[in-house]
Amino acid sequence: MAAFDDVMTTGKFDNMYYKNLARGLALLSIDQMMYADPRMRPYVIQHANNQTAFFEAFAEVMVKLGMVDVKTGRKGEVSSRCDNIN
Repeated sequence: MAAFDDVMTTGKFDNMYYKNLARGLALLSIDQMMYADPRMRPYVIQHANNQTAFFEAFAEVMVKLGMVDVKTGRKGEVSSRCDNIN
């Protein structure tokens, strides 16, 4: 995870990821491809310029992800840390 702690991040949860894409500063080339794609560029620009829009979109997606086939009981586990296997 240390690779994501570059000098262009603020160390907090915000829309800096999208601002960096608009500046050509993506960490991964696949991320930069979102800005290069004319279908995705309006979303990158919107989220780079409007942190509230980013937070609203993020919340909406998290609700949708919460409805994905969640494994429970012996089929799944809750991670105590996202970057470690329990």
